[in-house]
Amino acid sequence: MIKTEILSIINQKGGVGKTTTAINLAAGLALKNKKVLVIDLDPQGNATTGLGLSNSESSGETIYAVLNGTKKIIEVIKKTQFKNLDLVSSNVDLSGLEVETAGDSRRAFILKEQIMAYLNDFKGKYEYIFIDCPPSLSLLTVMALVASNSLIVPLQTEFFALEGLTQLMKTIDRIKIKEDLIDSMKNFQGIGLSANQIGIMERVFVMYSNVKEREIIACFNPKIVSVSDKKVLMDEGCLSYPGLWIKVSRPDGIEVSYEDETGKVHEKAMFGLECRVFQHEYDHMEGTNFTQKVSNIKLNMAKKRLKKVKKRAEKYVEDQPVT
Repeated sequence: MIKTEILSIINQKGGVGKTTTAINLAAGLALKNKKVLVIDLDPQGNATTGLGLSNSESSGETIYAVLNGTKKIIEVIKKTQFKNLDLVSSNVDLSGLEVETAGDSRRAFILKEQIMAYLNDFKGKYEYIFIDCPPSLSLLTVMALVASNSLIVPLQTEFFALEGLTQLMKTIDRIKIKEDLIDSMKNFQGIGLSANQIGIMERVFVMYSNVKEREIIACFNPKIVSVSDKKVLMDEGCLSYPGLWIKVSRPDGIEVSYEDETGKVHEKAMFGLECRVFQHEYDHMEGTNFTQKVSNIKLNMAKKRLKKVKKRAEKYVEDQPVT
């Protein structure tokens, strides 16, 4: 079975040759009898016109329809004039995707999931998939970074181009950290996880912003701007202390700011469970934890309760008949 290499052609600067690189690499490999798919992820649609197709056709036949969930990739792949070279086209409607998917916490993973689903169904169809990215560190670029095995960064040999590369590398590192944290949080079945809990020394944590809707956010360089006077006492647990639950008093409302993986700053008012999880993970990031929010007497009582529960569980297991 052929392994498919997924490569994004990326640089947030315009005019550096991303589309030219994508088209020519794809065409060259196709001439070498390699099966190649180009995904045009730029709303300008230059890779689409560069490969001889129209970038003004119905959005229902483009990558936009795949990313908004109305089509699968197999339904929008088009043949080009080159043997072995296929295309998923783009048009200007793709520029509205970021606003349309604002409430979807999994939106950065949509392209990856669609490509993986296609490759699972059609193993060996393509040896290379090239993703032509827009000239910005937008949602579309983040989608491409998440979906890729490798990156190609066309770069001019000048100072300002290198400055842009620094920002790009920072974004790539943040996306990797975010993915690692989300995977770990889900494996531990938690609702929040700070980077330093798994040995990553960065000021960041992930959390469910909306537990019911399974909406996850990554908070880089978070700040608690203000807190409400009202405090609420609630049971609180922690992945670092399995099974330990303590009633902890915290402000019922906070105003926060944080950066996402692209560096965009978000400001938000939080209440209820979301407010509590943010404070809990913020404490972890600052080197403290929920056990330091209560008196030693309460902490020792909670530990004794946990011990009793564990003993009862062990006795229950011992009393079960051997089958």
